[in-house]
Amino acid sequence: MSEAAEPKTAWFRNPWIWAAVIGVIAIPLLRPFCKSRMRRVPKPPAVIAKLPAFELTNQYGKPYGSKDLRGKVWVANMVFTTCRSICPRLTAQMMKLQKRYQRKGVDIRLLSISVDPETDTPAKLLAFAQTAGVDFKRWNWVTGPLAKIRRLIIGGFKTHMGEKAKDANGLIDIAHTGRFVLVDRQLNIRGFYDSDDKGIDEVFHRSQHVLNAK
Repeated sequence: MSEAAEPKTAWFRNPWIWAAVIGVIAIPLLRPFCKSRMRRVPKPPAVIAKLPAFELTNQYGKPYGSKDLRGKVWVANMVFTTCRSICPRLTAQMMKLQKRYQRKGVDIRLLSISVDPETDTPAKLLAFAQTAGVDFKRWNWVTGPLAKIRRLIIGGFKTHMGEKAKDANGLIDIAHTGRFVLVDRQLNIRGFYDSDDKGIDEVFHRSQHVLNAK
């Protein structure tokens, strides 16, 4: 008499099949979690230099300076309203930063410093900035005595500022940096960034690293 055939286990009772099914379902669900845990958040940039205390005059004719900015992370640039070379691009790029910070709800301030304070009165800065679409709750434009501006830009921001002169076309020109400067809550300079789209993207992210640093 032959032996009876061993009964086969139903497929739904096979633990290996269920393990495979669970794996197929679980792996896609866990992938975003794993990526977020493995993503490296860069450290904030190192301190380059310390800004001195300063006080200038903003677009409303009111004192504005380091007392107003202390405790805030902010980005500065140097411009003047009659500039026809790099300044329009600098203002447009700063506007991109303003909009990106607004969309993300990030409290980072912006500061534009006039290198032609003899021309750029508070009233002129106000009119110019309003035309550009500036949000004055976030972005101030400042002017002041020429000697004070020069000391701040050269001695404080560690960058250059030329003398006012006329170019080949008879237009006023003042040599100044086209880079953006990132400053932390304690008035420490944390970086200089190009004003092209790549540089704007970098300062946008790096400023948040500084903002979120413990």
